[in-house]
Amino acid sequence: MVGLPFVLSLRKLIHVGGVLFVAVALYNQYIALALAVLATLLFIAVERQKLRVIPRGFRHLYRGHELDAIAYEPLAYFLSIVALLALSLAFMPLACYMGIVVMTVGDGVAAMVGLRLRWPRLPHARKTLSGSLAGFIAAAAVGYLVAGPIAIAGAAGGMVAEACAGNYDNAITAAAAFTCAVLASLILG
Repeated sequence: MVGLPFVLSLRKLIHVGGVLFVAVALYNQYIALALAVLATLLFIAVERQKLRVIPRGFRHLYRGHELDAIAYEPLAYFLSIVALLALSLAFMPLACYMGIVVMTVGDGVAAMVGLRLRWPRLPHARKTLSGSLAGFIAAAAVGYLVAGPIAIAGAAGGMVAEACAGNYDNAITAAAAFTCAVLASLILG
């Protein structure tokens, strides 16, 4: 087993923290959407001025290539949350929330466990089976509290997509989890 560097652990903890948008949405969907839009706009504002705005001590939270160009992965993360929260106002809110849960909790836990255990590697991917299974279990457990049985299908579909997606997996994971949760909801009635 390998220990995770503090910076990586902090990045993944922030990633998992996005599930709080779902908790707020269960209370009030409009507040959750407003907070997600505000977070996205704040991210974009910081992104435009990041070398001037972000103190040197916090620049290590960015990956190397993200300091010189637009950080597309975090942007996709925020935009996916906004899109799913907006969609939840009109269409299957629980399936939308599952997309967010799998993208935040499932992907975050998968990365932490996969990087720590590093075994066994999935074919044609930088991902591990141990990480994908841990992500599935975490996303299904948290999702079940939110969406009931459709969480299992959402977690399975989202984590398979996450394992295959490679880079820029946030939007793909969220979309796959949402789609599988919608299909499970239609099948289960």
